[in-house]
Amino acid sequence: MRNICFINGSPKGEKANSYFFIKKLQNAMNDTNYNKYFIHAASSIYSGKWEGDFNTMDTADVLIFSFPLYIYCVPGLLMRFLEDYYIHIKGQSNFYKDIRVYAVLNCAFPEPMITNEAIRVIKNFCLRSGLKWRFSISIGAGGLVGASEKIKFMDSLCTKVYDSLYEINRDIETEATVAVENKYAAPSSSILLYGRMGKTNWIKAAMKNGLSEEDLYKKPYW
Repeated sequence: MRNICFINGSPKGEKANSYFFIKKLQNAMNDTNYNKYFIHAASSIYSGKWEGDFNTMDTADVLIFSFPLYIYCVPGLLMRFLEDYYIHIKGQSNFYKDIRVYAVLNCAFPEPMITNEAIRVIKNFCLRSGLKWRFSISIGAGGLVGASEKIKFMDSLCTKVYDSLYEINRDIETEATVAVENKYAAPSSSILLYGRMGKTNWIKAAMKNGLSEEDLYKKPYW
């Protein structure tokens, strides 16, 4: 059996969209083929149990990082977690394992390509640490995808996202060695939906402050 370690890089823990994507991946995996381990990076740091978590990662055949885009890059807590794990690895003179690494990034923007800088950070971390980087799945409008469990019509809009996400499962199962390009996906019509949602929120905010929708279009200067 192979060991798979899921690392949730969101400070929000199980309430995060990052955890939603972890659940999607692990639910699609056959329990008889894998031992699954779960690590919350922020909890690991705050509780001081990172050494135990790092030892778990050392025994993994696959590491899957799932995290949100923060200011166009990796969340600060996850960055610290990665740096500490790098130090942990380099402290072992005989450390060498064929550990495959994948990343699942989600952002609020409907255009998933905006995650490229964060992907570069994770890929470089793997190169420095001697881990085998495979590829990433970048998901635009992550909040909409995360809401699909509660809003059923959203499922049909997220087909491309889930298909891209499960590329990780297929790559693990086939033990592919050929280089794979990063995947980018977003819910269908996400730009249109975000535009409508944004307009609705602005109108609600205006009415809450005693203004009308027409007031939003007034010019502040003449």
